[in-house]
Amino acid sequence: MKRALPTVGIAVFVAALFLTGCSLLQTAPMIDFTASSTEGRAPFTVRFTPETDGTPISYAWSFGDGHTSEELSPVHVYARHGTYSVTLSVEYADQPGATLIKKRLITVNLPLARDALDYLYWLSGYAVRRGFFHGGGEEVVANDSQPPSGLDVAGDRVYWVTTRQTGGVLESANADGTDRQTLVEEENRLGAVAVDVKRGKIYWTALPESPLAASMVDPGSGERKTTWDGGIRCANLDGSDVETLLVYPSGSGTYADRIAVEPDAGMLVWTVVGDDYEGAICQAGVSPFKPFAGTLVTGVGHPVEMALDTVPGFGADHVYYTTEDGELRREGLYWFGSSATILTGLDEPGGIAIDPIRYYLYVGTADGILRAVTDGTDAMLLFEVEQKVGSVILPR
Repeated sequence: MKRALPTVGIAVFVAALFLTGCSLLQTAPMIDFTASSTEGRAPFTVRFTPETDGTPISYAWSFGDGHTSEELSPVHVYARHGTYSVTLSVEYADQPGATLIKKRLITVNLPLARDALDYLYWLSGYAVRRGFFHGGGEEVVANDSQPPSGLDVAGDRVYWVTTRQTGGVLESANADGTDRQTLVEEENRLGAVAVDVKRGKIYWTALPESPLAASMVDPGSGERKTTWDGGIRCANLDGSDVETLLVYPSGSGTYADRIAVEPDAGMLVWTVVGDDYEGAICQAGVSPFKPFAGTLVTGVGHPVEMALDTVPGFGADHVYYTTEDGELRREGLYWFGSSATILTGLDEPGGIAIDPIRYYLYVGTADGILRAVTDGTDAMLLFEVEQKVGSVILPR
């Protein structure tokens, strides 16, 4: 004989469902995501955007190439060719989480071969040199009568500054050293150079120091010139329309030394140094030139060289710099950036180049050029160089 469920029991059960938010009847929320593009050549940059029910409290992305992210809408760069599945997992405070896998979503093809992009460029002794970014193939691009002090490579051309007997010289050549041109000549000793092909501009630092032959005569007074104002200058890519953007007067105790440009964000970054100054890194917009309020970071001493971790099309997140006491450090350019000491114990550190696509960094030392993962691990000597390494550049 069947027994009926008492009416009171049914009522209690239904009431419990409502009081607990009907948790026994809940189903997993619906989630989806989109990719800004699903096929391209390496390095291939993709932005992922979630589409979810409710308000998740966390996101966990896996891009299929060993890299992950917990950002809401991450941008990821696929460095190698292949086909990748992408996974998104979300968690909620008041309902079950959910996971979605899109198999074989991203297809990355082999990169196009481009001559300039196959090389790492650096200064050593009296020469501009280059070699394959994975090692080997070292050759001289250009020789000079004095050691160049600054180098950049952009738009398939090499740009460098040198101080000779009568003043500073800014020169340019094709990536292989052909079609060498003198773009700018001026009285000051020059420090560093940065090129923004996107806006057609070259930026460089003029130091408040005499050239090698400090016997120049002022054409107006006929007297021997003894002081030079420092500053940041710019010109068109052909050297025309030279303009002084910022002046550091002679005797002020500080001057601009190293310089880098971030074309996608339209931002210039430079170091400010001096004998009795703690050292700082400053920023400015470039179109028009307008220094940011305050400084990015102070207490950096006198950085030897500086570089940005620019991802083409997306900009840079950090500035890296080497110090006289043998360290490679990093500072965030924005609120989400992070400060860190990446390498220590470097012997006479020089230039730095950051490759955020392959997650490598290159740093010049007394022994040559080291390559390491961007967190400082797996350091190895990539090029043995007899003379001290100055600027180190990966073409953009």
